[in-house]
Amino acid sequence: MPVSVVLSQSPRQDPARRDFEEQLVTMLIMEDAKEVHVVSHLEHLRQDDTGRLCLEGLTAHVIALTWLPPAEAFGLLQQLGVPGRFGRTSHTREAPEAFAGIAHPRAIYCLNLSDFETVDACREEVGRIDREQAVQVFSIGLGTSNIGSAPAPRAATVAPAAPPTPASKPATDEADKADRAGAPAEAASATPRENSPEVADADAANLVSPLTAPMTDWDDAALDQLVDELDEMEGI
Repeated sequence: MPVSVVLSQSPRQDPARRDFEEQLVTMLIMEDAKEVHVVSHLEHLRQDDTGRLCLEGLTAHVIALTWLPPAEAFGLLQQLGVPGRFGRTSHTREAPEAFAGIAHPRAIYCLNLSDFETVDACREEVGRIDREQAVQVFSIGLGTSNIGSAPAPRAATVAPAAPPTPASKPATDEADKADRAGAPAEAASATPRENSPEVADADAANLVSPLTAPMTDWDDAALDQLVDELDEMEGI
């Protein structure tokens, strides 16, 4: 939560206070880059006053620069619709008893300008409060997320399963398959089937023609008988 600086002008027409206020506002805005809201004296703010509407619209932590004691300024801010808890400063380390029990997420730091001899001293206190508040916010942020608590379990991330792919068979299976597929083919090529052209050609080559077959004794006798029969037929 950021910090807003509110300067409540002195009710007295004192040139020294006016000069102090002007220098302080200028340095806070130009040198320190602070957001500064200038309003009338807190006791003089009315219901429809623009300064009061400005205060009611504040949502950040507040550093109130007034010419009043811190407890009195804090009480007036509560009445003007600026709720918050009493913030500790270098000049007020403990909250007054009347405001000690107030619990609020927003802190209101009240500084009495009469306590500072120079503008730079007031600027230094404003800067210290701003830095302290920034450190508190940072520490709270760490405490709620990491410090004193176990890290939140992370949800398991499951990657989408890849579509199943056919498992490649071992090389031995492929070789066996090739052997099984090739063996019959080789056997078939090595041993022709009975009704194949190769078998027919081989059978034809192996057939013995009567004209070319060698003559045996039995064949000579048969031939002689045949010749005799032919001769007899011619004689008739």
